[in-house]
Amino acid sequence: MLLELQWTSNDQEPQIHPFTARSGIQVQLPNNAGAGDYLSLFLTDEFFDLLVVQTNLYAAQYKRDNPNLPPNSRATAWIETTRNEMKKFLALALVMGIVRKPEVSDYWSTNPLLKGSIFNNVMPRNRFQSILQFLHFADNSNYDATDPNHDRLYKVRPVIEYLVSKFKSNYIPEQHISIDEELLLWNWRLVFKQYIPLKRARFGIKMFSLCETTGYLWNSYVYLGKEPDVATTDLQMVGRLGKSGAVIPRLMQDLLGKGYKLFVDNWYTSEELFSYLFENETTACGTARKNRLQLPASLKTPRLAKGEHAFRRKDNMLAVQLNDKKEIYLLSTMHKANVVDTGKRDRHGNNMRKLQLINDYNKYMGGVDRNDELLSTYCCVRKSMKWTKKVAFHFIEEGVLNAHILYKKSGGRKPL
Repeated sequence: MLLELQWTSNDQEPQIHPFTARSGIQVQLPNNAGAGDYLSLFLTDEFFDLLVVQTNLYAAQYKRDNPNLPPNSRATAWIETTRNEMKKFLALALVMGIVRKPEVSDYWSTNPLLKGSIFNNVMPRNRFQSILQFLHFADNSNYDATDPNHDRLYKVRPVIEYLVSKFKSNYIPEQHISIDEELLLWNWRLVFKQYIPLKRARFGIKMFSLCETTGYLWNSYVYLGKEPDVATTDLQMVGRLGKSGAVIPRLMQDLLGKGYKLFVDNWYTSEELFSYLFENETTACGTARKNRLQLPASLKTPRLAKGEHAFRRKDNMLAVQLNDKKEIYLLSTMHKANVVDTGKRDRHGNNMRKLQLINDYNKYMGGVDRNDELLSTYCCVRKSMKWTKKVAFHFIEEGVLNAHILYKKSGGRKPL
């Protein structure tokens, strides 16, 4: 009876917080900026210097720890790399995502069927493989794998933190954003490897990501198999919102209180999370799991015909049950239960109409999937890489994709 009183069938206009963020590019670019100028926003000289210093350091440590190397080994012939050479190395690695060949060595093949002159002109094969072998992102001498509290991301964290900081500082997203999981394919042993059957990779390294509808990645972090982190604030968030809900404020930390509209799937959606977001001037919409919603029996029990819907409202929160091939529940703090034209027609020529909530969810929820789709077309990550290098190259590719998205937003038409 109490639930029946809390959730009513009287609809009303929800309270929408004004959008106060200054979305767009946050840095000054030269007049008539080209694609390279946008790429330099993320892959800066400072970033390349990080790669150069750590790669040279690791090569020196390797030679010191292996004094009896064969005279013809790559390590014996190693000479220190430079910023300019590292840029060439990374450029070739990215081109390998466009021109696919079975083995790295095939790019330098003299076989007329495989020959690619650009690789021979830029860098010898042995030098490329040497840099790839010693490519490093952190000082191994400060890492103790036997420490039970060691940082599982230590060897790649500098790259992730640097690039994500650039994703956030160079651009502020538009009002509609979405949060979802990404899965970087990894089939070998790894303590925090995850299984997500609905993802294309199925097994791999899971990342929680916040994207704009365009696919621009604004924030992301790797899931390490233990949540929350040791921070007291994370513990408090988990206590209030649960483990899935605590992901949201961690990713949105700098966007709360600015009138954003967030879209999530049923792994995150809960009344507690949406109430927390509303308190922080952020509205949300998402599919929901029936067992997570404390709804009255009058909404849960009736079996609806296909295409029908029912709703209940509690203050600013709208709960909808929809029968569309299967029973679907949604929660929103930004919608009424109104129906709108979709702008499409069915096979009989009739205008197709949907709930505004459904129409907006389909339109704005796919930012992370869009990002994943764009990356998968030109993925340069190779199966033989160590997981640390695979993660690093993934975030480097994210930087290239973000640069491309900003370039297109600014009217650029030439390929990046």
